[in-house]
Amino acid sequence: MRLIKIFQYRIFPLAFLVVLLLPFINVYIPIFELKESKENRVLAEIPKFDIEHLDPFPDAYEEYYNDHFTFRNNFTSYYNYIRFKLNINPKPKKVVLGKENWMFNNNLYLPNLRLRTQYDKEELQQFADELNNRNQFLKEHNCDFYIGIIPSKVSVYYDKLKESQYNAGQDTIMSRAEQLVNYLNKTSDIKITYLKDSLLAYKSQFLLYKQYDHHWNLLGGFIASKSMLGIIQQDYPSKDMTISLDEYNVNYELKSGGDLAQLLGIQEYCLEEHPKLVLKNKNEHPKHISENSLIVPEEFAYGWGYEIRKTTNNVNRLNCMVIRDSYGSYLKDFLSRGFNNTLFLWDQWRYTLNKEIFLKEEPDVLIIMIPETALHKFITKPTN
Repeated sequence: MRLIKIFQYRIFPLAFLVVLLLPFINVYIPIFELKESKENRVLAEIPKFDIEHLDPFPDAYEEYYNDHFTFRNNFTSYYNYIRFKLNINPKPKKVVLGKENWMFNNNLYLPNLRLRTQYDKEELQQFADELNNRNQFLKEHNCDFYIGIIPSKVSVYYDKLKESQYNAGQDTIMSRAEQLVNYLNKTSDIKITYLKDSLLAYKSQFLLYKQYDHHWNLLGGFIASKSMLGIIQQDYPSKDMTISLDEYNVNYELKSGGDLAQLLGIQEYCLEEHPKLVLKNKNEHPKHISENSLIVPEEFAYGWGYEIRKTTNNVNRLNCMVIRDSYGSYLKDFLSRGFNNTLFLWDQWRYTLNKEIFLKEEPDVLIIMIPETALHKFITKPTN
């Protein structure tokens, strides 16, 4: 009984007081490591105290304090993780949780939305007109044009969706990418490829997309590169563009993270194996050219990736220009093996010809690698 009273009247009140004061103590005496905010927004700034305008100050300061409370990010992370482990989606409007905790973007490319999001004939003709104009321009400058459509993660790993999110009957409904490819193949000579079938052919052998991220991994990038090079080589049979997975040692590295896990605020708890592909013959690896000649747009947040150049120093091969985005980071070391000099241009998700740069580079081949989720950019952005 005496121990109960000691706990009730001494230890418990003292512990409660410590918990209340700990956030303030931790500011001056770091006891616990504070997590950084992973929110994709600007946190509130401390408001200025103006004696003549006091009315808005309390609300503004409360907003600031809520954003900068000492353990705020720690508590938010733990809370989201607990909900995640209880199979409760912390942000269902942004992320879809599938089987085995697989994560997908919650967007219009989910299989159950295909019927409601298909292109009409007028839209398909808009695509054809725009891409035909681009194709004609490149022909006039002795350059071949190729388009590779990158499947969304859910298009390849639809089987990782839960039964309530997908049924096999939805496979009979064409996706937007399939619609566009079918239409262009019937009405034009544009060389456009939807890479879904190429990836599905290897799906049973390898994991090709990241579980907690919307991107593919290096194996997915390799398969896509191999497919694109095979298509281009059909037009250049004398140019050897063959790459094989047998040329690589495939290792795996355990990493945490993923942009979808980050959206849920639980990236540090999401571990998965990421493949690493290392060429057995290091001399076959394309060399990075460090001299950059293009001016990076000031507003582009990923300036380090705007211009990437690779070379095999093989003048018997073609020169290539690739319009890419973040998926291209998983392509560059493989796709460039089929060419002499390759420029990878991250053109701020515009997916245009970038005519000024093109005319300066004078490539033999121009490739646009575009995710199926971004196809609308072809008709909402100018040809240039």
